[in-house]
Amino acid sequence: MTAADLPRVVEIERKSKAHPWSEAMLRAEVEAGPVSRPKVAVIGEQVVGFIMAWFVADEVHIINLVVHPEFQRQGMATRLLEQVCDEAREQGAEKVFLEVRESNQPAISLYKKFGFREAGIRPQYYQDTGEDALLMIKKLGR
Repeated sequence: MTAADLPRVVEIERKSKAHPWSEAMLRAEVEAGPVSRPKVAVIGEQVVGFIMAWFVADEVHIINLVVHPEFQRQGMATRLLEQVCDEAREQGAEKVFLEVRESNQPAISLYKKFGFREAGIRPQYYQDTGEDALLMIKKLGR
């Protein structure tokens, strides 16, 4: 992901979430340096989704994964997850983790199919609603 992708990324974020990240928050991830590694999914020349992950020591933390509603259920999120997990393995990471809203059953199903397992609850994690987050972890094989 580059700064040139941000207008479309902001649009996707706004169309996909009731409480989207601000443009400033998304831009900060693009400009954050080597720890933050945002990536986009592209069809033709159009950005249709994105993932943001932090690579820290032997862990990767997925902080945002969004696919435009018109392109969901076409394997975009899976491809983005694969790309991050492949890069994590290459860099020697042992696990990938993320938080997801307990009410987001489609995302939870996707993560489980991808090998993530429930590891705990983060109470009142989402400030906008006070909803709990489900902590999910995927251990990476070498």
